[in-house]
Amino acid sequence: MKNLSSLARLLSYLRANSKGGQVSALGIECLLYVAQAPKTFRELSELTGAPKAQISRAVLAMTPRWDSKKEELIEPHLHLLNRDKKRLSLVGAPFYKVTLSKGGKHLLREAGLI
Repeated sequence: MKNLSSLARLLSYLRANSKGGQVSALGIECLLYVAQAPKTFRELSELTGAPKAQISRAVLAMTPRWDSKKEELIEPHLHLLNRDKKRLSLVGAPFYKVTLSKGGKHLLREAGLI
């Protein structure tokens, strides 16, 4: 029952602190998987069954990002995740590794999940 109470607290914190009180269920699912260990978009897609495009939107809602058109940093209302661009070799496309931010760790600690 402790895990259910902790999860209920997490949902309450997210609802109370997010803009408009809305955080996607996929975003919460990604947050919980990343809390276990850093994950790539592909790994999150495999774990959740959601396409990588949906994973990207869910993660972007909780991650700061650079808008090259406006040349400005866009900060999410809740900065819970970080995206780190990685390259395995000189050949091939880079990929993103998603990790918990300090705010994400703090929120999960307050909820009693970590």
